[in-house]
Amino acid sequence: MWSLRISDRLSELNPEQKIWGYCQVGQRSYSATHVLRLNGFNAYTLSSGFKPYQAVSSLA
Repeated sequence: MWSLRISDRLSELNPEQKIWGYCQVGQRSYSATHVLRLNGFNAYTLSSGFKPYQAVSSLA
């Protein structure tokens, strides 16, 4: 029920600011972004999470 915590704390966020969500594999940030967008926020998520990006960046 972590998404309820996001809903409870919407007043702490600036609705004029772009918000990026990210997590390890992308599912939690997708859900959080969905809650934010339903409440009028300009929210985006890092597709697939940061784990794939870490793997690619370690090859460079």
